[in-house]
Amino acid sequence: NRPESDGAEAENTEEESTSETNLSWLVIVPLLAMSAVALVEGYLSAITTPYLDAEFGITTGLGSTYVFVMYLAFLIGSSGTGILLQNNWISVFNSMISGGVVTIIGILLFFPGKLIPQLYNHVRKTAYLTIFLIGISNQLTCIATLPLLEEVQVKLAGREYSQKNKSQATSLWIISWMLAIYIGHLLALVVMRFMSFTQGDWLVTGLEVISVVVCGVLYVLVKRGTRRVGVDVSDQVQR
Repeated sequence: NRPESDGAEAENTEEESTSETNLSWLVIVPLLAMSAVALVEGYLSAITTPYLDAEFGITTGLGSTYVFVMYLAFLIGSSGTGILLQNNWISVFNSMISGGVVTIIGILLFFPGKLIPQLYNHVRKTAYLTIFLIGISNQLTCIATLPLLEEVQVKLAGREYSQKNKSQATSLWIISWMLAIYIGHLLALVVMRFMSFTQGDWLVTGLEVISVVVCGVLYVLVKRGTRRVGVDVSDQVQR
């Protein structure tokens, strides 16, 4: 019986060790928060030109320049966010939350609806700046999600972040980002077929609000996890 007992204990120890080194399912949460923001990338690239044409009579050729400005902002925003994070000039959570908030403001300014004539009548003048800000803020959230996965894995789930985990997390990050863009394209088609532009605006804005709230909750949970780890370490040192 003793060898069997030792074998069972060894198996249990191995299972516990494996579970502690695997990528935690909690990383799904920041990936979903990011996806809600990344969805805007696909949504705007598909709906911008039809929206400006239908509402303001801007030709397709001119409307495509707004999309170009947005993708230019993606380029600047992604490189700028990387620099800010690498030099610790902005925290991961500040990057994600501020990106989400600015995206919400940008969407509301880009699709104000006729109920707010003060904004609606100036969309022609403000659209370039608005869509540029949306592009920058979009990258603030999406780029910051990758280091946030490590925060969640280590500080919230209490697991190590091995090279294997980094590879898995990066793959999930890219897949989630690309999939969200495609869903944004599909959402734009649904809005143009069955809804008004204003209704689509509120739908996307609602998703952005959920993303910001999720990031705020994660911030609180990660901070609590960091304090708990600090207390455990101090107790061990005292002992």
